[in-house]
Amino acid sequence: MTGTLDRRRFLAQAASALLGGVAAVMPRGMQGATLRGATRLEKMSQPFEASGGGTSDITLFLCGDVMTGRAIDQILTFPNKPHLFEPYMRSALGYVDPAEQATGRIKRPVNFAYIWGDALAEFERARPDVRIINLETAVTAAEDAWPGKGIHYRMHPANVPCLTAARIDCCVLATKRPRDVVVISFHWGSNWGFDIPREHRAFAHHLIDAAGVDIVHGHSSHHPRGIELYHDKLILHGCGDLLNDYEGIGGYDAYRGELALMYFPTVDAATGRLLRLVMTPTRTRHLRVNRAPQEAVDWLGKTLDREGNKFGTRVERQADNTFLLRWGERAAVRLP
Repeated sequence: MTGTLDRRRFLAQAASALLGGVAAVMPRGMQGATLRGATRLEKMSQPFEASGGGTSDITLFLCGDVMTGRAIDQILTFPNKPHLFEPYMRSALGYVDPAEQATGRIKRPVNFAYIWGDALAEFERARPDVRIINLETAVTAAEDAWPGKGIHYRMHPANVPCLTAARIDCCVLATKRPRDVVVISFHWGSNWGFDIPREHRAFAHHLIDAAGVDIVHGHSSHHPRGIELYHDKLILHGCGDLLNDYEGIGGYDAYRGELALMYFPTVDAATGRLLRLVMTPTRTRHLRVNRAPQEAVDWLGKTLDREGNKFGTRVERQADNTFLLRWGERAAVRLP
């Protein structure tokens, strides 16, 4: 009991220090139970049965930021008033215009499922037990903008069905019950660049060693970063934005910010050990998630190999243009 309380206290202090969120994922068979301190958007998705017929595995969906404010909010059914309080952009429609100039006119309003594009088919293919995102948007129609804040993301509350359309499970606080798979989700690090601070790696390792965390889910970077395995526990230092409204806006082109990954890690529910990680390459186009084209898949594969080399990880490209993570001497097993 003392160990459980110590771990809770450690996680609470860590989350507070880094302004992150802690997600506790229930093991298979317990999805119907109440997640204490958790916010859930709808009923958990159906369990994924591993190819071996086992019942101790759990498959998650993780990704980088999902930003449904500003331009995304404007193309949905119930947009907020478009005015912004940003010093360089006074209307959210100003973020729609570059996207349309780059890829063509968007017929508005779009339905709630539109923004997920090809991601919906990937969810059906991988059938994750739990779907976790970092929603980088305030859900509000309030007009009292934070004074001096340069960026204002907000989505109208009536547009929340755009999240339930993808059956997102949002779990924000830990519960430490035996056999929980513990995911800690941090919005940390810089927006651009592949360098990972030594302090971030040390802290991620400490979370695994001292707090029993099974997956460190890092987001903030606008492009995917190298993937690390530590004691067979997954560390995602930066996932890349799955969805944003930067389309058509220049700058940082070398990082290919329009490209991202859908992460489907499968872990042993008893130990939290990573069994396999399958990733689907995506590209934001027309303000929605799309499967990445061949050249983009090539670029992402080379980038993940280059940046993962320092951690002893690389990716293996599959016939369906997904990636399979390989680490050390152990090969991950492909999802059926």
